[in-house]
Amino acid sequence: MPGYITEKIFDSFFAGCVPVYLGADNITEHIPKECFIDKREFDTYEKLYKYLKNMSDEEYVTI
Repeated sequence: MPGYITEKIFDSFFAGCVPVYLGADNITEHIPKECFIDKREFDTYEKLYKYLKNMSDEEYVTI
C-alpha cells in the first residue's frame, strides 16, 4: 500500500540501530534521510553489503 510505514523502522531506532530501509516511497516525508540507509540507492545487495562493510565508525555515528 503506497505510503504505508510499519513500526519496523521505529523499532530499529529504539534499539539504537541504523536501519537499512526498503519500503514506502515517501519515507523521507516522515523520517529524515540522514536517519537510515535507503536500499533503493543500491542497485544490488552486493553493493549494499560492500557499503556496509566499508562504512567507518565515524560515518555510522553521523547517520
